[in-house]
Amino acid sequence: MKIAVIDSGVDKNNKMLKNMNILGCSLRVTNECIERNNDFYDELGHGTAVFYLVNKFTDNDEIFNFKVFFDDMDLDMSDLNRILEYIYVNYSFDIINISFGSLYSNRLEELQNICTKLFYKGTFIVAAYDNYGAMSYPAACKYVLGVSAEDVIDNEIKLQEGVVNLVGTEKFYRVPWVNPEYNIVKGNSFLCAEATGFLCKNLKGDLAFRKKLDEIFNSYPSISSHEVSWIKRVKKAVVFPFNKEIHSIADNENMLDFEIVDYYHIRHSGIVNNKISKNFSYIKNDKIIKNIDNISYDDIDFLILGHCEEILKLTKIDYKNKIITECKKRNIKVYSFDKIDSDYKYIYTPTFINNFILHRYGKMYMIRQPIMSVIGTSSAQGKFTLQLYFRKKLLEAGYKVGQLGTEPEAKIFGMDITFPIGYNCMIRLSDIDMLLAVNQMLQEISSKDVDIIITGSQAGLIPVDWSNTKYITNRHQVYFQGISPDVIVLCINPYDNINFIKKTIHVAEGMSNGKVIGIVCYPLDVDSSWRGAYGSKIHISDIKITMLKKRIYEEFGINMYLLDRLEELDSLLQSIIDYLGK
Repeated sequence: MKIAVIDSGVDKNNKMLKNMNILGCSLRVTNECIERNNDFYDELGHGTAVFYLVNKFTDNDEIFNFKVFFDDMDLDMSDLNRILEYIYVNYSFDIINISFGSLYSNRLEELQNICTKLFYKGTFIVAAYDNYGAMSYPAACKYVLGVSAEDVIDNEIKLQEGVVNLVGTEKFYRVPWVNPEYNIVKGNSFLCAEATGFLCKNLKGDLAFRKKLDEIFNSYPSISSHEVSWIKRVKKAVVFPFNKEIHSIADNENMLDFEIVDYYHIRHSGIVNNKISKNFSYIKNDKIIKNIDNISYDDIDFLILGHCEEILKLTKIDYKNKIITECKKRNIKVYSFDKIDSDYKYIYTPTFINNFILHRYGKMYMIRQPIMSVIGTSSAQGKFTLQLYFRKKLLEAGYKVGQLGTEPEAKIFGMDITFPIGYNCMIRLSDIDMLLAVNQMLQEISSKDVDIIITGSQAGLIPVDWSNTKYITNRHQVYFQGISPDVIVLCINPYDNINFIKKTIHVAEGMSNGKVIGIVCYPLDVDSSWRGAYGSKIHISDIKITMLKKRIYEEFGINMYLLDRLEELDSLLQSIIDYLGK
Protein backbone atom coordinates (compact mmCIF):
# COMPACT_ATOMS: atom_id res chain seq x y z
CA MET A 1 0.00 0.00 0.00
CA LYS A 2 1.13 3.55 -0.70
CA ILE A 3 0.29 5.97 2.08
CA ALA A 4 0.62 9.76 2.25
CA VAL A 5 0.87 11.68 5.51
CA ILE A 6 0.02 15.38 5.28
CA ASP A 7 1.39 17.09 8.37
CA SER A 8 4.38 19.07 9.70
CA GLY A 9 7.09 16.82 8.22
CA VAL A 10 9.44 14.42 10.02
CA ASP A 11 12.57 14.75 12.15
CA LYS A 12 14.59 11.96 10.54
CA ASN A 13 17.32 12.30 13.19
CA ASN A 14 15.07 11.30 16.09
CA LYS A 15 16.41 8.20 17.87
CA MET A 16 13.00 6.49 17.74
CA LEU A 17 13.19 6.64 13.92
CA LYS A 18 16.74 5.29 13.69
CA ASN A 19 17.69 3.41 10.51
CA MET A 20 14.34 4.14 8.81
CA ASN A 21 14.05 5.13 5.15
CA ILE A 22 11.85 8.21 5.37
CA LEU A 23 10.50 9.86 2.22
CA GLY A 24 8.86 13.22 1.76
CA CYS A 25 8.85 16.82 0.62
CA SER A 26 7.35 20.12 1.66
CA LEU A 27 4.44 21.84 -0.09
CA ARG A 28 3.92 25.52 0.61
CA VAL A 29 1.12 27.59 -0.91
CA THR A 30 2.32 31.03 -2.03
CA ASN A 31 0.14 33.36 -4.09
CA GLU A 32 -2.23 30.44 -4.73
CA CYS A 33 0.61 28.38 -6.23
CA ILE A 34 2.35 25.30 -4.81
CA GLU A 35 6.07 25.55 -4.01
CA ARG A 36 7.66 22.11 -3.66
CA ASN A 37 10.87 21.61 -1.69
CA ASN A 38 12.78 18.43 -0.85
CA ASP A 39 13.39 19.58 2.73
CA PHE A 40 10.60 18.32 5.01
CA TYR A 41 12.30 18.64 8.42
CA ASP A 42 9.76 18.88 11.26
CA GLU A 43 10.09 21.88 13.61
CA LEU A 44 6.85 21.16 15.49
CA GLY A 45 6.86 17.46 16.40
CA HIS A 46 3.30 16.65 15.36
CA GLY A 47 4.17 15.22 11.95
CA THR A 48 7.03 13.14 13.39
CA ALA A 49 4.62 11.54 15.87
CA VAL A 50 1.94 10.88 13.26
CA PHE A 51 4.44 9.34 10.82
CA TYR A 52 5.79 7.10 13.59
CA LEU A 53 2.30 5.82 14.48
CA VAL A 54 1.26 5.27 10.87
CA ASN A 55 4.45 3.29 10.33
CA LYS A 56 3.92 1.35 13.58
CA PHE A 57 0.37 0.28 12.74
CA THR A 58 1.02 -0.61 9.09
CA ASP A 59 3.01 -3.51 7.71
CA ASN A 60 6.13 -2.25 5.94
CA ASP A 61 4.04 -0.12 3.61
CA GLU A 62 5.44 2.82 1.67
CA ILE A 63 4.82 6.12 3.47
CA PHE A 64 5.42 9.52 1.91
CA ASN A 65 5.34 12.66 4.06
CA PHE A 66 4.08 16.04 2.88
CA LYS A 67 5.15 18.90 5.13
CA VAL A 68 2.48 21.61 5.00
CA PHE A 69 2.87 23.16 8.49
CA PHE A 70 5.89 25.36 9.10
CA ASP A 71 5.80 27.85 11.98
CA ASP A 72 2.66 26.49 13.66
CA MET A 73 -0.16 24.00 13.18
CA ASP A 74 -2.27 26.50 11.29
CA LEU A 75 -3.35 25.99 7.69
CA ASP A 76 -5.94 27.87 5.67
CA MET A 77 -8.39 25.24 4.46
CA SER A 78 -8.37 26.73 0.97
CA ASP A 79 -4.64 25.95 0.95
CA LEU A 80 -5.47 22.35 1.85
CA ASN A 81 -7.72 22.23 -1.22
CA ARG A 82 -4.79 23.27 -3.44
CA ILE A 83 -2.45 20.79 -1.76
CA LEU A 84 -4.91 17.92 -2.28
CA GLU A 85 -5.39 19.00 -5.89
CA TYR A 86 -1.59 18.99 -6.37
CA ILE A 87 -1.36 15.50 -4.90
CA TYR A 88 -4.26 14.33 -7.08
CA VAL A 89 -2.48 15.49 -10.25
CA ASN A 90 1.07 14.41 -9.40
CA TYR A 91 0.80 11.32 -7.18
CA SER A 92 -1.13 8.11 -6.67
CA PHE A 93 -1.80 6.86 -3.14
CA ASP A 94 -4.03 4.21 -1.63
CA ILE A 95 -4.52 6.18 1.59
CA ILE A 96 -3.98 9.79 2.67
CA ASN A 97 -3.71 10.45 6.42
CA ILE A 98 -4.87 13.92 7.54
CA SER A 99 -4.43 14.21 11.32
CA PHE A 100 -5.89 17.70 11.54
CA GLY A 101 -8.95 19.66 10.49
CA SER A 102 -10.93 22.85 10.76
CA LEU A 103 -14.28 23.67 12.32
CA TYR A 104 -15.02 25.91 9.34
CA SER A 105 -14.24 25.61 5.67
CA ASN A 106 -14.66 28.75 3.61
CA ARG A 107 -14.50 26.69 0.41
CA LEU A 108 -16.37 23.59 1.46
CA GLU A 109 -17.73 22.76 -1.99
CA GLU A 110 -14.20 22.90 -3.41
CA LEU A 111 -12.92 20.68 -0.59
CA GLN A 112 -15.71 18.18 -1.16
CA ASN A 113 -14.99 18.11 -4.90
CA ILE A 114 -11.30 17.25 -4.48
CA CYS A 115 -12.10 14.60 -1.85
CA THR A 116 -14.57 13.06 -4.31
CA LYS A 117 -12.01 13.13 -7.13
CA LEU A 118 -9.40 11.41 -4.96
CA PHE A 119 -11.90 8.73 -3.93
CA TYR A 120 -12.76 7.92 -7.53
CA LYS A 121 -9.07 7.78 -8.32
CA GLY A 122 -8.79 5.01 -5.74
CA THR A 123 -7.53 7.01 -2.74
CA PHE A 124 -9.11 6.74 0.72
CA ILE A 125 -8.74 9.82 2.92
CA VAL A 126 -8.59 9.18 6.67
CA ALA A 127 -9.08 12.40 8.68
CA ALA A 128 -9.27 13.26 12.38
CA TYR A 129 -12.24 14.97 13.97
CA ASP A 130 -11.96 17.91 16.36
CA ASN A 131 -10.80 16.82 19.83
CA TYR A 132 -13.55 18.77 21.60
CA GLY A 133 -16.39 16.92 19.89
CA ALA A 134 -17.44 19.29 17.09
CA MET A 135 -17.86 18.46 13.43
CA SER A 136 -14.71 19.35 11.49
CA TYR A 137 -13.33 19.17 7.97
CA PRO A 138 -12.29 17.28 5.98
CA ALA A 139 -13.40 14.48 8.39
CA ALA A 140 -17.09 15.36 7.87
CA CYS A 141 -16.87 15.35 4.06
CA LYS A 142 -18.43 12.61 2.00
CA TYR A 143 -15.88 10.06 0.73
CA VAL A 144 -13.68 10.80 3.75
CA LEU A 145 -13.35 8.35 6.66
CA GLY A 146 -13.75 10.50 9.78
CA VAL A 147 -11.96 9.30 12.93
CA SER A 148 -13.03 10.03 16.50
CA ALA A 149 -12.25 8.68 19.96
CA GLU A 150 -15.51 7.79 21.71
CA ASP A 151 -16.70 5.61 24.58
CA VAL A 152 -16.46 2.13 23.07
CA ILE A 153 -16.24 -1.24 24.75
CA ASP A 154 -12.80 -2.33 23.59
CA ASN A 155 -9.60 -0.87 22.22
CA GLU A 156 -10.15 -2.04 18.66
CA ILE A 157 -10.82 0.40 15.82
CA LYS A 158 -14.35 -0.10 14.50
CA LEU A 159 -15.74 0.70 11.02
CA GLN A 160 -19.32 2.01 10.90
CA GLU A 161 -21.83 4.02 8.89
CA GLY A 162 -22.65 7.63 9.66
CA VAL A 163 -20.39 10.65 9.76
CA VAL A 164 -17.95 9.07 12.24
CA ASN A 165 -16.67 6.09 10.29
CA LEU A 166 -13.65 4.91 12.27
CA VAL A 167 -14.05 4.98 16.03
CA GLY A 168 -11.82 3.79 18.86
CA THR A 169 -11.00 4.40 22.50
CA GLU A 170 -9.00 7.47 23.44
CA LYS A 171 -5.56 6.34 24.57
CA PHE A 172 -2.05 7.57 25.26
CA TYR A 173 0.80 7.00 22.80
CA ARG A 174 4.52 7.31 23.42
CA VAL A 175 5.90 8.99 20.29
CA PRO A 176 9.00 10.73 18.95
CA TRP A 177 8.77 14.52 19.10
CA VAL A 178 10.83 17.67 18.60
CA ASN A 179 12.01 19.39 21.79
CA PRO A 180 11.55 17.16 23.76
CA GLU A 181 12.80 14.18 21.83
CA TYR A 182 9.77 12.10 22.73
CA ASN A 183 6.33 12.83 24.13
CA ILE A 184 3.21 11.20 25.60
CA VAL A 185 0.20 12.24 23.51
CA LYS A 186 -3.46 11.47 23.01
CA GLY A 187 -6.25 12.79 20.79
CA ASN A 188 -7.97 12.17 17.48
CA SER A 189 -4.83 13.16 15.52
CA PHE A 190 -2.97 10.15 16.84
CA LEU A 191 -5.94 7.78 16.82
CA CYS A 192 -6.26 8.77 13.16
CA ALA A 193 -2.75 7.40 12.52
CA GLU A 194 -3.75 4.10 14.13
CA ALA A 195 -6.98 4.10 12.09
CA THR A 196 -4.90 4.49 8.92
CA GLY A 197 -3.06 1.33 9.90
CA PHE A 198 -6.38 -0.44 10.55
CA LEU A 199 -7.67 0.60 7.11
CA CYS A 200 -4.44 -0.39 5.40
CA LYS A 201 -4.47 -3.91 6.81
CA ASN A 202 -8.14 -4.51 6.04
CA LEU A 203 -7.93 -3.25 2.46
CA LYS A 204 -5.40 -5.92 1.53
CA GLY A 205 -7.45 -8.54 -0.23
CA ASP A 206 -10.58 -8.24 1.97
CA LEU A 207 -13.41 -7.85 -0.54
CA ALA A 208 -16.09 -7.82 2.18
CA PHE A 209 -14.36 -4.85 3.83
CA ARG A 210 -14.24 -2.93 0.55
CA LYS A 211 -17.92 -3.68 0.00
CA LYS A 212 -18.67 -2.29 3.47
CA LEU A 213 -16.79 0.90 2.56
CA ASP A 214 -18.89 1.27 -0.59
CA GLU A 215 -22.07 0.93 1.49
CA ILE A 216 -20.86 3.62 3.89
CA PHE A 217 -20.06 6.10 1.13
CA ASN A 218 -23.35 5.43 -0.67
CA SER A 219 -25.43 6.07 2.46
CA TYR A 220 -23.95 9.37 3.59
CA PRO A 221 -26.46 10.80 6.07
CA SER A 222 -28.42 13.95 5.32
CA ILE A 223 -31.63 15.78 6.03
CA SER A 224 -33.77 16.92 3.17
CA SER A 225 -37.38 17.40 2.25
CA HIS A 226 -38.26 15.09 -0.62
CA GLU A 227 -37.84 17.54 -3.44
CA VAL A 228 -40.29 17.73 -6.33
CA SER A 229 -39.44 19.66 -9.44
CA TRP A 230 -43.03 20.50 -10.37
CA ILE A 231 -43.37 23.12 -7.61
CA LYS A 232 -41.18 25.47 -9.67
CA ARG A 233 -43.34 24.98 -12.78
CA VAL A 234 -46.83 25.80 -11.48
CA LYS A 235 -48.55 28.92 -12.84
CA LYS A 236 -51.96 29.51 -11.23
CA ALA A 237 -53.13 28.48 -7.78
CA VAL A 238 -56.06 28.64 -5.38
CA VAL A 239 -55.82 28.51 -1.60
CA PHE A 240 -58.01 26.89 1.08
CA PRO A 241 -58.73 27.50 3.94
CA PHE A 242 -57.97 31.12 4.83
CA ASN A 243 -56.48 30.51 8.28
CA LYS A 244 -53.52 32.07 10.13
CA GLU A 245 -50.85 30.24 8.11
CA ILE A 246 -52.26 31.70 4.87
CA HIS A 247 -51.94 35.32 6.01
CA SER A 248 -48.26 35.49 5.02
CA ILE A 249 -49.11 34.19 1.53
CA ALA A 250 -51.87 36.75 1.04
CA ASP A 251 -49.64 39.57 2.25
CA ASN A 252 -46.62 38.56 0.16
CA GLU A 253 -47.99 37.41 -3.20
CA ASN A 254 -45.30 39.46 -4.95
CA MET A 255 -42.67 37.06 -3.58
CA LEU A 256 -44.28 34.00 -5.22
CA ASP A 257 -43.28 32.55 -8.58
CA PHE A 258 -46.90 31.84 -9.49
CA GLU A 259 -50.27 33.64 -9.42
CA ILE A 260 -52.85 33.23 -6.66
CA VAL A 261 -56.21 33.24 -8.46
CA ASP A 262 -58.59 32.84 -5.51
CA TYR A 263 -58.76 32.31 -1.76
CA TYR A 264 -61.51 30.15 -0.26
CA HIS A 265 -62.97 29.55 3.18
CA ILE A 266 -66.12 28.10 4.77
CA ARG A 267 -69.25 30.30 4.81
CA HIS A 268 -69.67 29.80 8.60
CA SER A 269 -66.52 31.87 9.24
CA GLY A 270 -68.02 35.30 8.65
CA ILE A 271 -65.16 36.36 6.36
CA VAL A 272 -66.52 34.96 3.07
CA ASN A 273 -67.50 37.43 0.29
CA ASN A 274 -65.39 40.18 1.87
CA LYS A 275 -62.06 41.61 0.81
CA ILE A 276 -59.06 40.19 2.65
CA SER A 277 -58.01 43.72 3.64
CA LYS A 278 -61.45 44.34 5.18
CA ASN A 279 -61.30 41.21 7.32
CA PHE A 280 -57.63 41.69 8.18
CA SER A 281 -56.60 45.34 8.03
CA TYR A 282 -52.90 44.55 8.33
CA ILE A 283 -52.94 42.48 5.10
CA LYS A 284 -52.61 44.60 1.96
CA ASN A 285 -54.65 42.42 -0.40
CA ASP A 286 -58.04 43.29 -1.91
CA LYS A 287 -58.93 39.86 -3.27
CA ILE A 288 -62.33 38.49 -2.22
CA ILE A 289 -62.40 35.43 0.05
CA LYS A 290 -64.85 33.05 -1.68
CA ASN A 291 -67.07 30.23 -0.46
CA ILE A 292 -65.33 26.85 -0.70
CA ASP A 293 -68.64 25.24 -1.71
CA ASN A 294 -68.38 27.20 -4.96
CA ILE A 295 -64.73 26.44 -5.69
CA SER A 296 -63.69 26.56 -9.33
CA TYR A 297 -60.95 24.25 -10.59
CA ASP A 298 -60.89 25.80 -14.05
CA ASP A 299 -57.62 27.25 -15.38
CA ILE A 300 -55.52 26.35 -12.30
CA ASP A 301 -52.69 23.85 -11.98
CA PHE A 302 -51.91 24.21 -8.26
CA LEU A 303 -53.83 24.12 -4.97
CA ILE A 304 -52.44 25.13 -1.58
CA LEU A 305 -54.24 23.15 1.11
CA GLY A 306 -53.76 24.53 4.61
CA HIS A 307 -54.64 22.95 7.95
CA CYS A 308 -58.20 21.57 7.84
CA GLU A 309 -58.58 19.93 11.25
CA GLU A 310 -60.59 22.74 12.89
CA ILE A 311 -62.83 23.05 9.83
CA LEU A 312 -63.62 19.33 9.99
CA LYS A 313 -64.57 19.69 13.67
CA LEU A 314 -66.81 22.67 12.93
CA THR A 315 -68.57 21.53 9.75
CA LYS A 316 -68.27 17.71 9.94
CA ILE A 317 -67.36 17.91 6.23
CA ASP A 318 -64.12 16.33 5.01
CA TYR A 319 -63.17 19.12 2.61
CA LYS A 320 -59.59 17.84 2.47
CA ASN A 321 -60.42 14.53 0.83
CA LYS A 322 -63.09 16.10 -1.40
CA ILE A 323 -60.51 18.55 -2.72
CA ILE A 324 -57.84 15.88 -3.22
CA THR A 325 -60.31 13.76 -5.19
CA GLU A 326 -61.17 16.67 -7.48
CA CYS A 327 -57.52 17.64 -7.97
CA LYS A 328 -56.62 14.07 -8.85
CA LYS A 329 -59.33 13.99 -11.54
CA ARG A 330 -57.94 17.17 -13.08
CA ASN A 331 -54.23 16.50 -12.53
CA ILE A 332 -53.95 19.61 -10.33
CA LYS A 333 -50.89 19.59 -8.09
CA VAL A 334 -51.39 19.95 -4.33
CA TYR A 335 -49.20 21.49 -1.64
CA SER A 336 -50.63 20.25 1.67
CA PHE A 337 -49.66 21.53 5.10
CA ASP A 338 -50.90 18.25 6.64
CA LYS A 339 -49.80 14.72 5.81
CA ILE A 340 -52.30 13.04 3.50
CA ASP A 341 -52.66 9.30 2.92
CA SER A 342 -53.23 9.17 -0.81
CA ASP A 343 -51.77 7.46 -3.85
CA TYR A 344 -51.98 10.70 -5.81
CA LYS A 345 -48.47 11.40 -7.07
CA TYR A 346 -48.81 15.18 -7.18
CA ILE A 347 -49.11 15.88 -3.47
CA TYR A 348 -46.26 17.58 -1.60
CA THR A 349 -46.13 17.79 2.19
CA PRO A 350 -43.07 19.28 3.92
CA THR A 351 -41.22 16.41 5.59
CA PHE A 352 -37.64 15.54 6.36
CA ILE A 353 -35.45 12.45 6.32
CA ASN A 354 -33.86 11.89 9.71
CA ASN A 355 -31.06 9.42 9.08
CA PHE A 356 -28.55 12.05 10.19
CA ILE A 357 -28.32 10.83 13.79
CA LEU A 358 -26.55 7.54 13.07
CA HIS A 359 -23.15 7.42 14.83
CA ARG A 360 -22.89 11.18 15.17
CA TYR A 361 -21.96 11.15 18.88
CA GLY A 362 -23.51 14.55 19.48
CA LYS A 363 -21.11 16.33 17.11
CA MET A 364 -22.35 19.77 16.07
CA TYR A 365 -21.43 21.72 12.96
CA MET A 366 -20.01 25.19 13.57
CA ILE A 367 -21.89 27.39 11.09
CA ARG A 368 -19.59 30.01 9.57
CA GLN A 369 -22.28 32.38 8.26
CA PRO A 370 -24.12 34.73 10.61
CA ILE A 371 -27.55 33.48 11.68
CA MET A 372 -30.50 35.80 12.31
CA SER A 373 -33.44 34.51 14.34
CA VAL A 374 -36.87 36.09 14.74
CA ILE A 375 -38.49 35.06 18.02
CA GLY A 376 -41.52 36.24 19.97
CA THR A 377 -43.33 36.48 23.26
CA SER A 378 -46.41 34.68 21.87
CA SER A 379 -47.93 33.28 18.70
CA ALA A 380 -49.58 35.32 15.92
CA GLN A 381 -47.15 38.26 15.95
CA GLY A 382 -46.10 38.36 12.30
CA LYS A 383 -42.77 36.59 12.88
CA PHE A 384 -42.91 34.74 9.57
CA THR A 385 -44.02 37.88 7.72
CA LEU A 386 -41.01 39.69 9.18
CA GLN A 387 -38.66 36.92 8.02
CA LEU A 388 -40.13 37.19 4.53
CA TYR A 389 -39.60 40.95 4.50
CA PHE A 390 -35.98 40.60 5.59
CA ARG A 391 -35.49 37.94 2.92
CA LYS A 392 -36.91 40.20 0.22
CA LYS A 393 -34.84 43.24 1.18
CA LEU A 394 -31.58 41.30 1.54
CA LEU A 395 -32.06 39.61 -1.84
CA GLU A 396 -32.80 42.98 -3.44
CA ALA A 397 -29.57 44.31 -1.91
CA GLY A 398 -27.59 41.51 -3.57
CA TYR A 399 -27.02 39.22 -0.57
CA LYS A 400 -27.18 35.44 -0.92
CA VAL A 401 -29.80 34.41 1.63
CA GLY A 402 -30.20 30.97 3.17
CA GLN A 403 -33.39 30.29 5.06
CA LEU A 404 -34.78 27.62 7.37
CA GLY A 405 -38.55 27.90 7.71
CA THR A 406 -40.65 26.53 10.55
CA GLU A 407 -43.93 27.30 8.77
CA PRO A 408 -45.27 24.71 6.30
CA GLU A 409 -45.52 27.31 3.52
CA ALA A 410 -41.79 28.09 3.68
CA LYS A 411 -40.97 26.04 0.58
CA ILE A 412 -43.54 27.99 -1.44
CA PHE A 413 -41.45 31.12 -0.88
CA GLY A 414 -38.25 29.42 -2.01
CA MET A 415 -36.74 28.80 1.42
CA ASP A 416 -34.07 26.12 1.48
CA ILE A 417 -35.50 23.72 4.06
CA THR A 418 -38.87 23.45 5.78
CA PHE A 419 -39.04 22.15 9.35
CA PRO A 420 -42.70 22.62 10.36
CA ILE A 421 -42.76 22.49 14.16
CA GLY A 422 -45.77 24.71 14.73
CA TYR A 423 -49.47 23.86 14.65
CA ASN A 424 -50.31 20.19 14.02
CA CYS A 425 -46.62 19.30 14.14
CA MET A 426 -45.87 15.82 12.79
CA ILE A 427 -42.23 15.81 13.90
CA ARG A 428 -41.48 13.72 16.97
CA LEU A 429 -37.87 14.00 18.11
CA SER A 430 -36.11 13.89 21.45
CA ASP A 431 -34.46 17.11 22.59
CA ILE A 432 -31.00 15.89 21.57
CA ASP A 433 -32.20 14.69 18.18
CA MET A 434 -33.97 18.03 17.66
CA LEU A 435 -30.68 19.85 18.29
CA LEU A 436 -28.86 17.59 15.86
CA ALA A 437 -31.62 17.96 13.25
CA VAL A 438 -31.65 21.76 13.35
CA ASN A 439 -27.86 21.89 13.30
CA GLN A 440 -27.70 19.52 10.31
CA MET A 441 -30.23 21.59 8.38
CA LEU A 442 -28.27 24.77 9.03
CA GLN A 443 -25.13 23.02 7.80
CA GLU A 444 -26.83 21.95 4.56
CA ILE A 445 -27.91 25.55 4.01
CA SER A 446 -24.46 26.84 4.95
CA SER A 447 -22.82 24.56 2.39
CA LYS A 448 -24.63 26.48 -0.38
CA ASP A 449 -22.23 29.39 0.24
CA VAL A 450 -24.83 31.88 1.43
CA ASP A 451 -24.02 35.22 3.10
CA ILE A 452 -26.58 35.02 5.91
CA ILE A 453 -29.09 32.49 7.25
CA ILE A 454 -32.54 33.58 8.45
CA THR A 455 -34.86 31.53 10.60
CA GLY A 456 -37.47 32.03 13.28
CA SER A 457 -39.42 30.25 15.98
CA GLN A 458 -42.98 29.32 16.74
CA ALA A 459 -45.10 30.87 19.51
CA GLY A 460 -43.26 32.30 22.52
CA LEU A 461 -39.76 31.46 23.67
CA ILE A 462 -40.70 31.15 27.35
CA PRO A 463 -43.95 30.01 29.04
CA VAL A 464 -46.54 32.66 29.79
CA ASP A 465 -48.16 30.27 32.30
CA TRP A 466 -47.15 27.10 34.17
CA SER A 467 -50.63 25.77 34.93
CA ASN A 468 -50.63 23.19 32.14
CA THR A 469 -48.03 21.45 29.98
CA LYS A 470 -49.59 22.97 26.86
CA TYR A 471 -48.01 26.29 27.85
CA ILE A 472 -44.49 24.86 28.24
CA THR A 473 -42.24 25.95 25.38
CA ASN A 474 -39.34 23.49 25.70
CA ARG A 475 -39.58 22.42 22.03
CA HIS A 476 -39.19 26.03 20.88
CA GLN A 477 -36.27 26.53 23.28
CA VAL A 478 -34.51 23.41 22.00
CA TYR A 479 -35.01 24.61 18.42
CA PHE A 480 -33.63 28.02 19.39
CA GLN A 481 -30.55 26.45 21.01
CA GLY A 482 -30.00 24.39 17.87
CA ILE A 483 -29.98 27.61 15.85
CA SER A 484 -27.68 29.45 18.27
CA PRO A 485 -28.21 32.74 16.41
CA ASP A 486 -25.80 35.63 16.22
CA VAL A 487 -28.49 38.30 16.01
CA ILE A 488 -31.99 38.12 17.46
CA VAL A 489 -35.11 40.12 16.65
CA LEU A 490 -37.81 39.92 19.33
CA CYS A 491 -41.46 40.34 18.38
CA ILE A 492 -43.79 41.62 21.10
CA ASN A 493 -47.44 42.60 21.56
CA PRO A 494 -48.43 46.14 22.62
CA TYR A 495 -50.02 44.70 25.76
CA ASP A 496 -47.09 42.48 26.86
CA ASN A 497 -45.88 42.88 30.42
CA ILE A 498 -42.51 44.67 30.48
CA ASN A 499 -41.04 42.14 32.92
CA PHE A 500 -42.07 39.29 30.62
CA ILE A 501 -40.27 41.03 27.74
CA LYS A 502 -37.20 41.40 29.98
CA LYS A 503 -37.26 37.68 30.86
CA THR A 504 -37.54 36.75 27.18
CA ILE A 505 -34.53 38.91 26.27
CA HIS A 506 -32.44 37.42 29.07
CA VAL A 507 -33.40 33.86 28.15
CA ALA A 508 -32.72 34.44 24.43
CA GLU A 509 -29.28 35.93 25.02
CA GLY A 510 -28.47 33.40 27.75
CA MET A 511 -29.37 30.39 25.60
CA SER A 512 -27.32 31.50 22.60
CA ASN A 513 -24.27 33.44 21.52
CA GLY A 514 -26.56 36.10 20.11
CA LYS A 515 -27.71 39.59 20.94
CA VAL A 516 -31.20 41.08 20.71
CA ILE A 517 -30.67 43.84 18.15
CA GLY A 518 -34.23 45.10 17.83
CA ILE A 519 -37.76 44.69 19.16
CA VAL A 520 -40.64 44.64 16.66
CA CYS A 521 -44.11 45.43 17.96
CA TYR A 522 -47.20 43.84 16.40
CA PRO A 523 -49.47 46.73 15.37
CA LEU A 524 -52.74 45.43 16.85
CA ASP A 525 -53.65 46.29 20.42
CA VAL A 526 -56.65 45.29 22.55
CA ASP A 527 -59.38 47.85 23.13
CA SER A 528 -60.66 46.15 26.27
CA SER A 529 -57.79 45.96 28.73
CA TRP A 530 -59.65 43.88 31.31
CA ARG A 531 -60.01 41.10 28.71
CA GLY A 532 -56.28 41.16 27.93
CA ALA A 533 -55.32 39.35 24.74
CA TYR A 534 -58.93 38.17 24.29
CA GLY A 535 -60.30 41.64 23.66
CA SER A 536 -61.16 42.85 20.16
CA LYS A 537 -58.16 44.19 18.26
CA ILE A 538 -57.52 47.75 17.12
CA HIS A 539 -54.44 49.40 15.66
CA ILE A 540 -52.08 50.65 18.34
CA SER A 541 -52.41 54.40 18.86
CA ASP A 542 -49.62 56.83 18.00
CA ILE A 543 -49.51 57.96 21.64
CA LYS A 544 -48.99 54.42 22.88
CA ILE A 545 -46.36 53.77 20.21
CA THR A 546 -44.34 56.77 21.39
CA MET A 547 -44.68 55.80 25.05
CA LEU A 548 -43.82 52.16 24.41
CA LYS A 549 -40.76 53.00 22.31
CA LYS A 550 -39.51 55.29 25.07
CA ARG A 551 -40.15 52.67 27.80
CA ILE A 552 -38.47 49.88 25.81
CA TYR A 553 -35.35 51.95 25.16
CA GLU A 554 -35.11 53.13 28.77
CA GLU A 555 -35.44 49.56 30.08
CA PHE A 556 -33.25 47.68 27.60
CA GLY A 557 -31.31 50.18 25.48
CA ILE A 558 -32.92 48.57 22.42
CA ASN A 559 -34.93 50.36 19.74
CA MET A 560 -38.52 49.32 19.05
CA TYR A 561 -39.98 49.19 15.54
CA LEU A 562 -43.55 48.74 14.31
CA LEU A 563 -44.28 45.74 12.09
CA ASP A 564 -46.43 47.65 9.59
CA ARG A 565 -44.04 50.59 9.17
CA LEU A 566 -41.69 49.41 6.46
CA GLU A 567 -39.32 52.35 6.77
CA GLU A 568 -38.75 51.34 10.41
CA LEU A 569 -38.11 47.71 9.41
CA ASP A 570 -35.59 48.95 6.84
CA SER A 571 -33.82 50.85 9.60
CA LEU A 572 -33.77 47.73 11.78
CA LEU A 573 -32.34 45.63 8.96
CA GLN A 574 -29.60 48.19 8.35
CA SER A 575 -28.74 48.07 12.06
CA ILE A 576 -28.40 44.30 11.80
CA ILE A 577 -26.15 44.58 8.74
CA ASP A 578 -23.99 47.19 10.49
CA TYR A 579 -23.74 45.01 13.61
CA LEU A 580 -22.69 41.94 11.62
CA GLY A 581 -20.29 44.04 9.58
CA LYS A 582 -18.31 44.79 12.72
